[in-house]
Amino acid sequence: MLASVDNDIEAVLKAKDDQATEIEAAFKRMRAKLEEQLKCKLLTLLAQKGAVSQEVELLETILRQLDFQLTTSSKSDLIAHEPTITCIIQDLHKKINLELRRDPVSSDFVSEVIPPFEHGELVLKNFRKYLHAKPSKSNDSSSTTDSTSDIVYSAVGTLDAVDITRSRFLPPGLPGA
Repeated sequence: MLASVDNDIEAVLKAKDDQATEIEAAFKRMRAKLEEQLKCKLLTLLAQKGAVSQEVELLETILRQLDFQLTTSSKSDLIAHEPTITCIIQDLHKKINLELRRDPVSSDFVSEVIPPFEHGELVLKNFRKYLHAKPSKSNDSSSTTDSTSDIVYSAVGTLDAVDITRSRFLPPGLPGA
């Protein structure tokens, strides 16, 4: 009898260890996916940062050249080269506007624990039949529900783990069901 209890204890401890190992493996997979998402986002941001740095260096060089021409050239030379200088400045302005339009990188990560909710409908067939609670106190004969009616889940706004109070459960036939 004692050996049987000892065997049961060992079996329970082994099952617990197996479950813990499975949880740790799942956690490692989730962490690896999170790290991969981070890597992709950082690579994109670092590429954007490099491009912006190159643009700033180019702009500073052009600005120094224009400043040098403005300070060393005579007024008549500046007037003579005005179309060229104006064209350079306009091209520079267009390039700045194009380069500053970059794709934003979201700071959100896809959750492995709570997947994103997009839309959907959940119908619980014969819901009231399986309730252990007392029937509704409403004796309204115009009600469209009966003891075997279905309950329809309909999302109002977004659904997340913290904000589940914003969802509705409606019997069929009501607006929004």
